[in-house]
Amino acid sequence: MKKLVYIISLLCLLGVAAVTAQDAGVDYAGLSADTLVIVQPDGATISVPNPPGLSGAEALVWSPDGSQLAYTLTDATYDEHIAVTDGTSVAVLANAGTLESGFPLSWTPDGQILFAQSLPPGSMGDTYVTNIALIAPEANAQPVILGSVPFGVGCGGGSPIPSDWQYWEEAGFGGTTLALRWTNYGILYSVMCSGAGLGLFNPQTGESYYLTPVTMQNGMPDPDVNITHAQLSPDGNRLLAIRRVYQEPDPLETLVLIDLATGTITDVPTQMQPEQIAWSASGDVYYAAHTTFDLDLLDNFTPEQLARIYTVWTEGYAIDANVMTIWRLNLQTGAETALFMGEAYYAARLTEAPDGSLWFSLIPNLNVWLQQIGDGTLDLAADVDGSQQRATVAVNVYRVFLEGDWMTQTVATNFNQVTLRPSTP
Repeated sequence: MKKLVYIISLLCLLGVAAVTAQDAGVDYAGLSADTLVIVQPDGATISVPNPPGLSGAEALVWSPDGSQLAYTLTDATYDEHIAVTDGTSVAVLANAGTLESGFPLSWTPDGQILFAQSLPPGSMGDTYVTNIALIAPEANAQPVILGSVPFGVGCGGGSPIPSDWQYWEEAGFGGTTLALRWTNYGILYSVMCSGAGLGLFNPQTGESYYLTPVTMQNGMPDPDVNITHAQLSPDGNRLLAIRRVYQEPDPLETLVLIDLATGTITDVPTQMQPEQIAWSASGDVYYAAHTTFDLDLLDNFTPEQLARIYTVWTEGYAIDANVMTIWRLNLQTGAETALFMGEAYYAARLTEAPDGSLWFSLIPNLNVWLQQIGDGTLDLAADVDGSQQRATVAVNVYRVFLEGDWMTQTVATNFNQVTLRPSTP
């Protein structure tokens, strides 16, 4: 009971205040009702239409100068294509080739798009490899293949619950976004489709090496240590990452720092187990972690409601509900400060804005989803594209200022993949 009272008190203390788009004062992009929109500091929005035959914008990333937004779109055969917009027009980079599934897009310092390109089946011999490539943000541009690296494939699986679907769109499959980023030490990349393992590729020589221990198994890299979620420090010399150790009853997740010059991996103690992470401009770090406060939401339903729920859920398996806490950690002193605490199944997309506020998205617990199924108001058979189920766990975007009373503000509701513009051109 003391723990519950503590949580409620923090929720009351931190508070959540609604803020209109006009008050945000920051440029950002994202998806509203599956439409790509760019929101300007004064709250005005620019809707970016999809080119014919393409939909499902993902992997949003602004160019370093904030003048262009790159992202991927999917066609009717589920092939992905790179698109670029400046807010007035859209260019589809038709010559980029087949994208390697799961990798993000990123930008080089000189304004080219960095991406991973899949090779044709049967062209790789005994080792599966993916190309690391560059392409100019122009419709007729041709890709430049910098080289290829071994890559572990075979990841798969799914989930019957819409909170997971939303989380994977916000944070990557399984909640892990793969690494692909230009650094002063080479191109950082994930060595496996799960996000586990990290390597550095030298674009001048075409050679690569592993930052984390990796063993080759059956022609594919098999990470000896599961290190994921790599985030490049503001000075470009270190990575913040999460190490996962599998143990019973639950995996243990811890923060680590990786020195890009030496490869040294250093453990960083935290009060809770990190799930999503980010750097602050000052060199402090943020992380999100969850606490389960209701071990089984199904205990709250009548036998009649449960009968409907068990047509889509396996009886005997619990559905829990979480509280998310977002912390700021001073790496020099080890001091941790709780910036936000609130009920949610997941938190994602932690990003410090140019004005110093911390932005993040929350995916709700499954109360509404279960209630609508139990009441018979949500017909899953008729929800072919899953949109009705997603609406029960709509993603909301928040920010908290680190000065004053730390009041948490709602920036946008039912808004996916929020991506802050680094600067206004």
